[in-house]
Parts: sequence; structure tokens; C-alpha cells
Amino acid sequence: HAKHPVTVLVGSEDAEAMLRHRSAMLGEDALDDRLTLIQATTTTAGATRSGGRGSVMPKPAAELISDDSWLPPDLLQETPPCLRRNERTRNLWFSRKKVADFIDGVLQTRSRQGASACSTPFAQHMLRGLKEEMGEGCTHEATEFGANVYAAVKRYSSEPDFLAYFLLLQGKLPDTAVRDSKAMCPELLRIFTSHFGSGDDGLNNITKQKFYHGLREFLQNKDEKMWKELVTYFPAGGPDVLVNFEWLLLDDLYVLSPVVFALRLQHLEEVLTLVERLEQVVHAAADARRKVKYEDIKAAFADDNELSFLHEEDYAKAFETSVAELTPGSEQDAGRFIDLVRAGDILRGLFFPILPSDDADAPAADVG
Repeated sequence: HAKHPVTVLVGSEDAEAMLRHRSAMLGEDALDDRLTLIQATTTTAGATRSGGRGSVMPKPAAELISDDSWLPPDLLQETPPCLRRNERTRNLWFSRKKVADFIDGVLQTRSRQGASACSTPFAQHMLRGLKEEMGEGCTHEATEFGANVYAAVKRYSSEPDFLAYFLLLQGKLPDTAVRDSKAMCPELLRIFTSHFGSGDDGLNNITKQKFYHGLREFLQNKDEKMWKELVTYFPAGGPDVLVNFEWLLLDDLYVLSPVVFALRLQHLEEVLTLVERLEQVVHAAADARRKVKYEDIKAAFADDNELSFLHEEDYAKAFETSVAELTPGSEQDAGRFIDLVRAGDILRGLFFPILPSDDADAPAADVG
């Protein structure tokens, strides 16, 4: 089997099929952008090759889009309203690192400000912060900077980090989901290291079967269909083949393993599906004033297997009150309720890796 994570590759046809399966996450119009991953290069000790779900080293931006000094007008429906433009603007050619550092900084600021700040649409918050930082008279510069952030995120959205940023800017994902997407594989690596430790040779080698069972133990809410898909990203060989879990969980802005690529796309899909379900149920329970009552929304959630996990504390936060003051007739604006639920820690509890208690049931399935 492979001795380095970036050599654990699968066919480009499989990678393309997976991206097409997830076309709904961005919309069909954006599919071509995401399929640039299939044309990206992956490295094996400095050498490059085409295809694969593994560690992606995309081609230089100039090869993927036209070499133009201007970004065209953007009035697309999918573009956040505050970032739409009816005129062209300078193309500043932001790098991956510049954009990632900037967005991560905004995420950290919003996190410190609490759930209320996180309920404001990210794109709107970002642009407002740029205008405040640049000062009066610099509205054009702030708008130009924001447009270039969005253009760069869209350009690189075939990669997990930037797909998450893109969905965040479009308002489809909450801040917590993006932070968890970036943190989940480092957390898995920490848990694996704590749980399994290093072998006698000082390497983090375990059998492929044990690696699979470990993932099932630490990610307990993933459905069977996703598990069957995930094993196709594992190194070749039988269940007793030794694999290095540190290499398989390698996650970096430029280099990531095929397993990490699959886990992070699945995480985004899981969160996006649940958020969409949340919005459907809440809007169905709202009255003509677009308000929801505690007794109505609790009953609606109790009847929905995907949403029956909310506790009294979660409801109290969403109704912006305390548990003691929460009554059956408590009301909240439907949109505000959704924003506050999304901004909480509920999604993390479902899809972020955890080390279960010792009496938890071990997974019964085997890897092929």
C-alpha cells in the first residue's frame, strides 16, 4: 500500500462522479468550477499527476480562468446581494492563503461576538467590517476587496476549504459548520493518536480494518451510504493491510489525503442537508405573521427524526430567553429562530468527531 498520503489515489472518474453527486450543494451552474479538481494535480514527492480525490495541488489560477485584469459584473442570483455588481472591478488575484487567512479572521471575530453576531449573514457582516476598517470615503475599495474575496472563493471552490467558504458566503452554512469542517480531521488525528498511540516502531500504523472501525466509533451519526462511499477512498489491499493514520488524516490548505477530502465533503453535505431540513420544518410551523410558537415548533421537531435532538436549553437560546421563562406561548420570528439554531453548537454535536464512553457499542460493520 502507499507510504505517503498523497500517493493514495483513486480514479479521476470516481472523483468526478462524487462531485457530480454533490452538484446540488452549489447548483448546477457551478459544477464546472468544482470539476476543475479533476484537472488539478496531486504530488508524489514533488512529482505531479492528474486526477484523484487526494491531496490536491490545483493548477495556477491563470491556467484555470482567463488572464484578465478585471472581474466582470456579477448580478447572478446565487451571489450574495451585498456583493452583486453591475460594473466590472479590478481583479486583485488574491491567493488561497490570503483569502483563507482573511475569512478565518472574520470567523474568529464573529465567534468572539457570540451567536447574535453569527446570525447576521456572513457576506453582509464581512462587507460592513471592511467598510468600517477602511474608513469613510473608502466604500469603493471595500466593495472591490469583498468582490475579490468572493471571486477567489468561487475560483477555488473545488477544494473543501473554499467550498465551505463559498457556501458560507451564500448563506447556506453557518459559521460553526465551516470551523468544524476545518477542524474535524485534526481532531480525528488527535483522537486516533490518543486512542491508538504509536506502534513499537514509533509509527502510527494500524490495520485498515482498525482505522475503519475507529472512524465509525468517532463519527457515529454518519449514515451507511456514506460509509460505503468512504471506504472507496482507502488505500488498496485487504483489511489487515497496515496504514498510517497520521498520513491518511493529513489536512492542509494545499495538501490533503483522499480520506480527508471525502470526510470533509461528506461533513458539508451532512450539515447542508440538516440545515435545509431545519428551514423547511420551521417555515411549515410558522403562522401567517412568520412567527413560531414554542409549543408548535417543539411538536414539529418531535415528529421529525432528524430534528428531535434539540434540548430545552437549545430552544431557550433560539427564543432568546431562559429555560425558566420559556412558555408554550413564547414566540420568535421564524427567520431569527433558524439563524440562532444554526449559530449554536447543535450541528457540532451531531457531526463533529467525539471519543465515546467506554460502554458505547462498537461498530459491527467490516471494511472490505
